[in-house]
This record gives sequence, C-alpha cells and structure tokens, in this order.
Amino acid sequence: MGFGIAPIVGTWAIPALVGAGCVTGAVAAVLPHPSRPVALALNTTVGLLTMLVSLEGHQWFELSLPIYLGIFAAASVAVTAGAGVARLVIERVPRPWVRIAIRIAAFWLAAMQMLMIAFPIAPST
Repeated sequence: MGFGIAPIVGTWAIPALVGAGCVTGAVAAVLPHPSRPVALALNTTVGLLTMLVSLEGHQWFELSLPIYLGIFAAASVAVTAGAGVARLVIERVPRPWVRIAIRIAAFWLAAMQMLMIAFPIAPST
C-alpha cells in the first residue's frame, strides 16, 4: 500500500514516520507485553510509513522492478529486525535484567526520535 500511494503524498511522511517510531518505542518501553492488536497496528503503521518515505519524490514505475523489490525487502527487515532481536534475546537469556535492558533501549530510541521531531519545530533563536 505504501508503494501505491508514495507518489501522491508530500513531505509529511518523514516526520510522521519519526513520530510513529517514537510512539512505538514508548509503547515498547511502557508496556512489557503489548496486546497483539496494538503490536500489529504499530507494525503496520511503521511499515506503511517506511514504504512511503523510501519512495518519496518518485513517480509510479519510475524505478525498475528490482529496486522496488529491494526497497520492500530492506524496509520489511528494518521494521521487524528490532522486535525479532529483542524477542530472541529475551527468550534466550532468561534473566530479569534482560527485559529491563530491552525496555531501556526502547525508551532511549523513543527519546532520540522525540529530539528528531523537536529540533525542526523548535523556534530558532
């Protein structure tokens, strides 16, 4: 879906992706076990926005098919790799501090994305 509507969206997709990433990181930090619908909604939103951002400024079929396939594969891996690594570490290292460390990392990533949003909208002095 992101591929289909990318040519008609504006530059709002980049800040929207950062904001969605911020929300996703905050949810991961605050909720130790988010419900399946929440996780799927966040994953779908971030995935869609990743596709929009990756094709921003390109018209339909401007690029060759292998480029679209590569963008789709890379964006899909980028969205799912973090969650997969975190889950693998939590399952393989059954220590209480591992879950805390993963939540701290998620909170840190959310904070960095908040800064990424704040700098462009802050009034210049």
